[in-house]
Amino acid sequence: MAIVQTLPVPLEPAPEATTTPPAPAMGSVSSLISGRPCPGGPAPSRHHGPPGPTFFRQQDGLLRGGYEAQEPLCPAVPPRKAVPGTTFTYINEDFRTESPSTPSSDMEDAREQRARNAHLRGPPPKLIPVSGKLEKVYEDRQRHWQRGREDGAAQAQRAQRAQQLLQLQVFQLQQEKRQLQDDFAQLLQEREQLERRCEEQRDGFEGERLAWQAEKEQVIRYQKQLQHNYIQMYRRNRQLEQELQRLSLELEARELADLGLAEPAPCICLEEITATEI
Repeated sequence: MAIVQTLPVPLEPAPEATTTPPAPAMGSVSSLISGRPCPGGPAPSRHHGPPGPTFFRQQDGLLRGGYEAQEPLCPAVPPRKAVPGTTFTYINEDFRTESPSTPSSDMEDAREQRARNAHLRGPPPKLIPVSGKLEKVYEDRQRHWQRGREDGAAQAQRAQRAQQLLQLQVFQLQQEKRQLQDDFAQLLQEREQLERRCEEQRDGFEGERLAWQAEKEQVIRYQKQLQHNYIQMYRRNRQLEQELQRLSLELEARELADLGLAEPAPCICLEEITATEI
């Protein structure tokens, strides 16, 4: 693995120098290109002789002319719109604050822009190799994420099964509730039928009781009447028996008198009659 270092990108283009010396008459584009160091190629050999001021001035003019002739390495960033107040922007995940420009801050911004342009025009960023610790941490995190994902899937599956079980239980309870409601309605109908039957039986029993009471009273009257008639008939029979006994005694006394015999002593018979009411 390797880490790429990113550099901040400026929001404003680097200010060019106010005065540019005129390019010398000598020189060509090929000489300027050959004189420039290539970012990817080997560095040119340095001149060990003591360069004079004229030589440096000439080289500076050539380089400036060559840079102006060629296309820029980086496209120019559009100018920033002037907005009153303080704004905030993000460049390559770096947070920076833009404040209203002042004379002192313009010079500092120009220096910062020149330094950033120098970094941009330089060679590409180097790839810094790192040890296997980062790979190990990445693998550990990946395994941890995989385990968390598997645990989440298992929990979701368990929750789904629990939800299905609850739905099945709710469905069964609804069926039992419906069955109980039907049974309750049937029991209510049977209760109403039993109540009507009991009312009918109670009314019938009351009628039968009244009829039985009337018959009982009538039977009692008949029994009393029979008892009264029996007493009268018994008395009448008793009187008839006494009359018959008296007549038989008189007849016997006449016969004895005709024969000249003495009369026997009269026989007394006692009987008790007890009558009770029912």
